[in-house]
Amino acid sequence: RRRRQRFETGGSKKMKAIAAMSENRAIGNKGTIPWKNTDALKWFEEFTSGKTILVGGKTYNLLPFLPKRKVLVLTNSEEDISYWEPVEDYSVAAVSLGKAQIVAKRHEIIVAGGAQVYSLFMPQISEFYVTHIEGVYKGDIFMPAFEPLFSQSEVIREFKGGKVVKYFNGSV
Repeated sequence: RRRRQRFETGGSKKMKAIAAMSENRAIGNKGTIPWKNTDALKWFEEFTSGKTILVGGKTYNLLPFLPKRKVLVLTNSEEDISYWEPVEDYSVAAVSLGKAQIVAKRHEIIVAGGAQVYSLFMPQISEFYVTHIEGVYKGDIFMPAFEPLFSQSEVIREFKGGKVVKYFNGSV
C-alpha cells in the first residue's frame, strides 16, 4: 500500500484553493456536480482565468474546456505520464506530486479539487475560496473538514443560490 505524502511548500508562493459545496458538504455525485448554478461557474471561471490550477483526474474529467489557464492534473505516478501541446491559450499536463512541488515554487497554483487533492494540500493553503451552495444535494464525494485550519473568514460575493466565503490561514 502506498503511503500518502503531504505537500511541502518550502519557500513556495502562497497556495490558494477554490471549491463549491452544498449545505451537506457534497461536491460531487456520480461523476457530476450535483447542482446547476451559473453564477458559481462564472465565479470559478473569473477567479481561475490566467492562472494555473491543480486538480485530480476525476475533477479534470468534470471540468468544461477552460481557456486562458493552465491545468495540472495530479497523478499517482512518480513520472509525468504525458504532456499535451498547448492549444491557443490553454494547456494541460499530467504531473506527479514531485513535479507539482517544483511548479508551486515558481508559480501561484490554485488547488481546485477533488476531495483527495484538497485533503492532501489543505495544510499549505493560505486562502480558500469556498462557494457555499444553498440546499442539500445527493452526493458521493464530500468536502473534507477544513474550517479548523482557517482562523478568519469573510463573505466576498453573494448571488442567487449561494455565496463565496474567503477563508484565511495565517499560519501558512
